[in-house]
Amino acid sequence: MKKRIANLSLASIDDVAERLENVRWKSDGSLTALCPAHDDHRNSLSVGVGDKGQPIFHCHSGCEYEEIVEALGASKPSTSPRRKKPDREKKKASDGMKRVGFVGPNTPDSDFKEMLGRKPDDTYRYADAQDRTVGYVVRVEGNKGKRFCQITPWRDEKGAIHWLIEDFVKPRPLYGLDELAAAEADEPVLIVEGEKAADAGQDIFPSHVVVSWHGGANATRQTDWSPL
Repeated sequence: MKKRIANLSLASIDDVAERLENVRWKSDGSLTALCPAHDDHRNSLSVGVGDKGQPIFHCHSGCEYEEIVEALGASKPSTSPRRKKPDREKKKASDGMKRVGFVGPNTPDSDFKEMLGRKPDDTYRYADAQDRTVGYVVRVEGNKGKRFCQITPWRDEKGAIHWLIEDFVKPRPLYGLDELAAAEADEPVLIVEGEKAADAGQDIFPSHVVVSWHGGANATRQTDWSPL
């Protein structure tokens, strides 16, 4: 059993690295690793060093800072290489519901403000090849940095549609898939990283189809590239 880190603000990045799995150091002294706050299969966690030498965490899959700190601060048995957050496993909002692949144009949109506690800074609609909504990615900026949430449709036992903060089915759909499906066969395609960059790229390069994926550089293998 690894020694508990009593105060992460006093720990070094080396102390943190000892508690992480699949650590990959970078030339600038930062690192990436499997995020301990969720069942990570790719290095979603980035760890850097702050102005006062304290470790700084960012999960590219959307885990909150507090979740990462909690997972790192608690003792982790050596028999459990990937810690799952207990509360997240006990009960999910989607329990008892069935995932819906897409919704029609008459389905009410999600009330993002009610779900997130505030209005998101950016909202990105994901659609399938028939331009049917399969979900959203929303970006929220806070004093602890930005976070992204995937919001997908689910159906309860009475047949009603609910929007929940739940991930897309993997492999995840491309952002801009509807535009790609509607394009001519010889139309050039520009691939960029991030939904915001895709929207900007479409304005800059109107003769191209611009597509992206969700989750950043570490999530490319979690995306369905087959439509290309």
